[in-house]
Amino acid sequence: MLVSLRKFFTEKGQGIVEYAVLLAFVVAIAAYLFSNTGIKGEVSNTFSKTVSVLSSGNNATNNASGQQQGGGQG
Repeated sequence: MLVSLRKFFTEKGQGIVEYAVLLAFVVAIAAYLFSNTGIKGEVSNTFSKTVSVLSSGNNATNNASGQQQGGGQG
């Protein structure tokens, strides 16, 4: 009886520890991904660069069309 109880508690304890380690690993990865240095920062930087490029492209297009139409003033 004592041997079977010891085996039950040992295996159950091992399973709980394995799940705890797995959960800690998942939480650590999630914390990194959503921190400012993780994917959140990268997405923010990429979005800012995209807006900047689109704005400068829009300005270049407006300038080019204004020059083709005779400068726009006249």
